[in-house]
Amino acid sequence: MTLRIFADPAWLSAGAKLCPLLVPWGAEFTGAARFRFFQDAYVRTGRSYFTRTAPEECDLVVCPTAWQTERDNDLVRRLASQAKGWGKPLVVFCEADTEAPFPVPGALVFRGSLRRSQRLPFEIPAPAFIKDHLVGPAPVAAASPRPKGDRPVVGFCGCVDPSAGSGLRLRRVLSRAVNWGVLSRPRVEGFLRRCGARLTRSEGKRTRFQALGTVMRCPDIRKNLKLRDQFLNGLLLVPQAEQGDHWDRSFAEFRENVLGSDYTLCPRGGGNWSYRLYETLCLGRVPVFFNTDCVLPYENLINWRDYCVWVEGDALEHTAEAILCHYRGHTAESFVELQRRCRKLWLDFLSLDGFFRNFHRHAELQISQAARTASDRT
Repeated sequence: MTLRIFADPAWLSAGAKLCPLLVPWGAEFTGAARFRFFQDAYVRTGRSYFTRTAPEECDLVVCPTAWQTERDNDLVRRLASQAKGWGKPLVVFCEADTEAPFPVPGALVFRGSLRRSQRLPFEIPAPAFIKDHLVGPAPVAAASPRPKGDRPVVGFCGCVDPSAGSGLRLRRVLSRAVNWGVLSRPRVEGFLRRCGARLTRSEGKRTRFQALGTVMRCPDIRKNLKLRDQFLNGLLLVPQAEQGDHWDRSFAEFRENVLGSDYTLCPRGGGNWSYRLYETLCLGRVPVFFNTDCVLPYENLINWRDYCVWVEGDALEHTAEAILCHYRGHTAESFVELQRRCRKLWLDFLSLDGFFRNFHRHAELQISQAARTASDRT
């Protein structure tokens, strides 16, 4: 099925990120000869999934600017009003970490950071759109599935709660006591609340802290942990001229960590979603997913529990147990096959090409509902 879309390059805000749906037309919108997703198949295939037409003939009006902050609200409101006048639904891609309901009504919003309990009818989950980390100028040779060993190797490479070490020294000491299993977390958190402090300052950091703690204390798990104390490994603190090389080195370390592990911990970050989930699947490894009231892409088509270790957000203390149970439940052959299926899932549904190849299947009901709503309002 080919969807007809209308998108005007004049609507792209200066300096804004381009909506991922419009990547095949990136040069027409940005004027750039090369585009950041140039390695992805979607650049070549996207024009067979969507065709650009006049507004009166389209199925969807697409906002060219990927929504990131509230400064984009005025643009989206104007486009929503314009689309309403045509009797067409407006599609917006939100790439921000905010978990709040989308601030502009009347749009069909695709976003990664969602809370199931707060989700609005026209908010649809989308993956983190990343390029394929196994192809490109320097393909990764070590991406074959890992054989099943005697114990699972659990990996994590990333920032671990720098705020827990800033402020009260007492908080640092008690954080380590919890991590080492000397004191129980509920008792420590209750004490710190009475002191007006917390172990961590956000749900994302708290989830990461607890999940790592239970894995580190488990003797039946081999650890492959590279813990950093800065967001993006301090990329934002590096002079701009050096950021490219710094990022390449940092990401190479991250990729090696994922490929060198059987499982990768994928807790949420600043938003209620995890880039690691999609990067781990892309690299053909098994994610450990923490369900913090999340909504995942294509839930009507994908049984997500078949592809990951699923840990509920209120059961983080059982993370190590869940990993061991999952690992022991697989034969050598089925564990290798699972890794292949994880990679295939990313290619088929979560890469740029996979997501938009299936876009009509996932969105056709919402699109038709939104079209009827927009038509009724005219």
